[in-house]
Amino acid sequence: YAPKKGIWVQDALAVMKIIVLLVLIITGIVAATGLTSLPRSNNYQNTMAGTSPDSRAYTSALFGVFFAYDGWNNLVY
Repeated sequence: YAPKKGIWVQDALAVMKIIVLLVLIITGIVAATGLTSLPRSNNYQNTMAGTSPDSRAYTSALFGVFFAYDGWNNLVY
């Protein structure tokens, strides 16, 4: 009914999405470089502890993920 208003709304929402994305990126970079006064959590130490280096385990996990996703069935068509 009002194409000009619709275009304006879409443009405004697109700008808001870009601003939010930039804020997230900048916040992540600041947090990763340690420029904040927050203590470091060390969440990423020993991230692979208890995992298997066997390729069969990775293959089995990937097949589980692929078949859990319904779009995998449509991929072969």
